[in-house]
Amino acid sequence: MSTLIHGDAGTKGWFLASKSGKGKKRTFRALLLVALCLVAAWGSVVFFERVVLKRIGAFQPDAPGHDLGARERTIRTLDLHPWTGWHVQPDFRHVGDMPWEAQAYRDYDIATARLGFFDIDVLNVAPKGACERRVALIGGSGAQGWGASRNERTLARRLEAHLGAEEALGGLSVRVLNLTMGASITYQNFIALNRFGQGLGLDMIASYSGRNEFVVAEQNGNDGFYQFNELLALNRVVRRSEASGLGDWLSSAFPRLMERTGLGAGLRMTGEYRRLLVEAPADYARQHGFDALSPAEFLERVVSDNHIGALKSIKRDFAGLPMVLVWQSVMRWETDKSRFASTVGADFYEGLYERARRELVGYHNDDWIFVDAHRHMKAFPVEDTGTHLGDAGQDRVARLVATAIAPRIAAMRGDCPKN
Repeated sequence: MSTLIHGDAGTKGWFLASKSGKGKKRTFRALLLVALCLVAAWGSVVFFERVVLKRIGAFQPDAPGHDLGARERTIRTLDLHPWTGWHVQPDFRHVGDMPWEAQAYRDYDIATARLGFFDIDVLNVAPKGACERRVALIGGSGAQGWGASRNERTLARRLEAHLGAEEALGGLSVRVLNLTMGASITYQNFIALNRFGQGLGLDMIASYSGRNEFVVAEQNGNDGFYQFNELLALNRVVRRSEASGLGDWLSSAFPRLMERTGLGAGLRMTGEYRRLLVEAPADYARQHGFDALSPAEFLERVVSDNHIGALKSIKRDFAGLPMVLVWQSVMRWETDKSRFASTVGADFYEGLYERARRELVGYHNDDWIFVDAHRHMKAFPVEDTGTHLGDAGQDRVARLVATAIAPRIAAMRGDCPKN
């Protein structure tokens, strides 16, 4: 009896062991299948990333900013500020090659200060000396000094150096405050001056501008600042009411997933952003009537009117301080490729300057100085005439401006003795 019982128990143990072994095999096979699927999925993504996208190009939306694919922030990484718009990275030093610049230098050493301004902590400027005269320089990246290999070789610093060497200014300390902002238009400069410049004791304001006024407006098709259209699209892509096609169906089928999770926001960005990048600016243009303007009308009513209006606003808000309009040097190809060249005329850029002169002369007072750097720089090598001037170009424009404004600054001597 005991033998039979022992035999039955052994058979049962063998059966259980056999069953356990088969279960382990099934589990192993299932895990292996899952692993193979994961490897296949990973391999497919790698193939798509390294082969397919390499051939056809990436589908990255035109999101606002620069160097979006950089692993770390660069000097060009843009931060968004209220009222003034985009600022480059603050308190940042770039050393070495700057591949996005056209100049031939490979040893750049450029630093930004607080809020992305060059050279100046706009929130902590030293008190003004009794015989110190201050000139605020405003404008976009060309005025800010992009293209120069060193901060001390930028337009503001070279202008300060040339003014310091003017014999007529002996006994005065002239400081040039670099309040420029890359990619800005003059209305943004106007706001920046009101935000940061009212307590600086300014004696003169110089605007090195012209290029961004037509380029940014032409790219946007409206009166917005740089990459305004991208912000319009981002503003709309988060709205349920803007969904279409698959996005609309997903929002109806899975409202909580689409409206309350990051996954939903990501799907909307993927599926709707590129469409809205076209539709949102078009709606904005219709609201303002920009879409009904001919190129000539757009150039006059948007580009020119806004530039002149911003300069007039600065003149009013700063109690009629002497104002200098330095017409920015640009390359001929920069104007040739504009639609204004083919529709309005090849000399449209020069025409913008002439209109600004006519309408600004005598506005508020007679303290206006006009300097045509664009015409002046045509006589020099190509390297030094573009939007971003090289070291030599920055110095040439600075010398030209210093010669033009030195007599007006000398008239501000007051009781300061002449050396």
